[in-house]
Amino acid sequence: MSRQNELGMLRIILEKQYERHSTQLALLARQAHQMPHDRADLEAASAMAAASRLALADIARALHYLEQGRYGTCEVCRCDIPIEQLAHRPSARFCTTCQPEPTAAGLGAAAGAAVAGRMIRMMSWYCSPTARGWVGPSALSDAHAFHRSLPGYAPTPLVPVPELATELGVGRVLVKDESSRLGLPAFKVLGASWACRQVLAQRPDATLVTATDGNHGRAVARMAAHFGVEATVFVPEVMLPQTAARITGEGAKVVWVDGDYDAAVRRAAEYADEQPDRALVQDTAWDGYEQVPAWIVDGYQTLLEEVDAQLKEPPDLVAVPVGVGSLAEAVVRHYRRPDAARPSILSVEPATAACVLASLIADRPVTVSTAATVMAGLNCPTISGSAWPVLRAGCDAAVAVSDDEALRAVDDLGRLGVSSGPSGAATLAGVRAALADPQRRAALHLDHDAVVVLLSTEGHTP
Repeated sequence: MSRQNELGMLRIILEKQYERHSTQLALLARQAHQMPHDRADLEAASAMAAASRLALADIARALHYLEQGRYGTCEVCRCDIPIEQLAHRPSARFCTTCQPEPTAAGLGAAAGAAVAGRMIRMMSWYCSPTARGWVGPSALSDAHAFHRSLPGYAPTPLVPVPELATELGVGRVLVKDESSRLGLPAFKVLGASWACRQVLAQRPDATLVTATDGNHGRAVARMAAHFGVEATVFVPEVMLPQTAARITGEGAKVVWVDGDYDAAVRRAAEYADEQPDRALVQDTAWDGYEQVPAWIVDGYQTLLEEVDAQLKEPPDLVAVPVGVGSLAEAVVRHYRRPDAARPSILSVEPATAACVLASLIADRPVTVSTAATVMAGLNCPTISGSAWPVLRAGCDAAVAVSDDEALRAVDDLGRLGVSSGPSGAATLAGVRAALADPQRRAALHLDHDAVVVLLSTEGHTP
């Protein structure tokens, strides 16, 4: 049999392995809330879930390499990995000679899972007693008026879920349902549309360039088509092919990058700088690149102004999912204005990509190592430079949640009539993790009649 035919058979094996690990993660998520709270059982389940996430990351990389035609090549010596070795481990990245020694960052599955489990337990919560007293500047823009002018604009629903209020022991729980926003299944188009409009007002006909882990890139691609310009979107190697296909379907050019989200951002910025007719539209800020991310944050204010109009009373807690922190920055700025109500604000991240939580604990921006997560839209290793000082000053609490907890929240919200993907449902998982602990609950100043708003930032996508 030719090597090409053998690689084709390995593709089938990889796809089956991906399905098996995905099914196992979903099963663990469903079992998590049913199992007794025995420490040994919980640690075993956490280790199994962490091992599956690590395996999924390796398998996704191998499938991506198959698409590129470079699967089965050692990443060090560039020689073919023997078929016998690939048959034993289809996601292998190195030949036997070049296989690196295990380290703290590259352990075997069992040891890596144990480390991941310990890290989840050690770094799962942060609270600032002074955040509610911080007063930030008023944020004024014409973004909401611009959004109202777009075809198909309508405020997204703020859905009361009394079953969750009973479970959590609060007065009301409302979910801001962003499963359909301007024709896309996520909130990201609010920031992307306003930023694209501002960029093109200064640089008409420019090709829009961005990096993404999913929804932001699709939103930039959609707005490029709306404004009649081209778009190039850089994506990390672990992105699922169907996610990239949705971006391509909007008419954008997709460029795969060997590396994580940060690597894709760096490559997008380099590409945009190479030609004067290219403009970067990125939702993370760094020194020298602050204006466009600020426009994106301004665009997210529309969502919060809608909540104000729909709720008609100040909430007591707002839970926000966090990737690089731009939406959380918008939430803190909105509720820390001089004349605003001052609810507690809870940021929620994947335990495998908790850059904001790690930064708040360290009291400085921290880049974390990430692994594959079902919360793909939150899989970011570095906090945005503009978000950091705002979250440091005005975010009351931060929590990290597991894939299992997020998947349980997806199922529960779906059963209660709210379509939410794992990144959006993370807020329910985060509030559960916060309110189940009496000390955490007290730190958030929540009484039995508290009003809780969950920002569900994406719909469920099969």
